[in-house]
Amino acid sequence: MRHTFGIIIALSVMLSAAAVHAQGESRETPDILKFIMSFEGSWTSDCTATMMGETMEMAYNCDFEVTPQGDGVVMYEVAEVEGMPAYTATNLVGYDYPSESLVWFTVDSEGHAHSHTAEIRDGNFFMYHDSEYEGMAYREEITLERISDTEVSFHLDVYLDGEEFQSIDGVFVPR
Repeated sequence: MRHTFGIIIALSVMLSAAAVHAQGESRETPDILKFIMSFEGSWTSDCTATMMGETMEMAYNCDFEVTPQGDGVVMYEVAEVEGMPAYTATNLVGYDYPSESLVWFTVDSEGHAHSHTAEIRDGNFFMYHDSEYEGMAYREEITLERISDTEVSFHLDVYLDGEEFQSIDGVFVPR
């Protein structure tokens, strides 16, 4: 009897997984995910970064790869400012159909691992992350605007306790 119960559980799990997979195959890719997938390839920008009132030039490179199953993106980024350690991050981007939202998860070289909430706002891609940093409210906002097939405007703001701490602006082009 115990063996039969185990087989029933295993079959139930496999059938549920097959049903979910079959549903996923018939789904249309949401526009917000298509937007991110359209960046497949390598991009570069000479950005201007401002941090605590100091402005500096920053080389920013991103590589976007569509996941093997074709329903998400892995994005690698490297930002370099002369005289400072390079910032690197790995991002996993996908669409969560049950919540009807894009999920963008980042793990970076500064010891952060966090997810972003994303939406299309005023025709542009907008995402944000809210948390706490050393006892202060932390908010990150990123806006991407497709200027043309070969240009993407990028703007990032970081706020600590409601005050702007950092901003980065640039236009990405294929590398």
